[in-house]
Amino acid sequence: MNANPKFLNATASVDEAAVKPLPNSRKVYVEGSRPDIQVPMREVTQSDTPASFGAEKNPPIFVYARCGVQELRIGVHLLLL
Repeated sequence: MNANPKFLNATASVDEAAVKPLPNSRKVYVEGSRPDIQVPMREVTQSDTPASFGAEKNPPIFVYARCGVQELRIGVHLLLL
């Protein structure tokens, strides 16, 4: 890359949404193919679905959390489309 590092440092910023905690989710670790491998995941709680006679419970969704919050937001958004 031929970008000037001073220019990038002067204009770089992190979006506020990228550093806020994610609502209705928590980080969990799922055992991998061996007991000593722990895979980082996010358990995302879903709201109930309205039904004729009350509400229907929805199970949580587990999404792979490989690095940071911003990537998870993109993954959940695509999952919900």
